[in-house]
Amino acid sequence: MKTVIYQITIHAENEKPCLRQMIQQIQRRPGMYIGSNALTPLSLFLAGYRAAERAFGVCWHGDLFPLDFQFMHSFVDVRLQTNCVCAGWCHNILTFCHGDEEKALNLFFDLY
Repeated sequence: MKTVIYQITIHAENEKPCLRQMIQQIQRRPGMYIGSNALTPLSLFLAGYRAAERAFGVCWHGDLFPLDFQFMHSFVDVRLQTNCVCAGWCHNILTFCHGDEEKALNLFFDLY
C-alpha cells in the first residue's frame, strides 16, 4: 500500500484563499481550470470546490458583501427575472442565454 501525503498551504491572515479568487482565476483562463468556455463545467467545478472547502474545514465567512456563494441562485433569479425558483443558478443562466454555454459563462462572470 502506497502512502499519499497531501500538502495544504496555510496562507497569512490577509491572504486566505477564497471562492472569489478562484472564480477570478477561472475567468482569466477557463480552459485551464474547466477545460472549455462553458458554464456547465464551471458549475460542476464550483460544486466540487465548495465540497472540498467544507470537507477540509476551510470555509471562511467574511463580510456581508460579497455575499456567500450560496446566495448566487437567488441573486441570478432576481437579476434575470427567471421566476424559476428551484432550477438553480446554472440552469437559469443557461435558459436566459438560450442554451449557449459560452454566452452563459460570460454572463456568469458579469453577474458575479
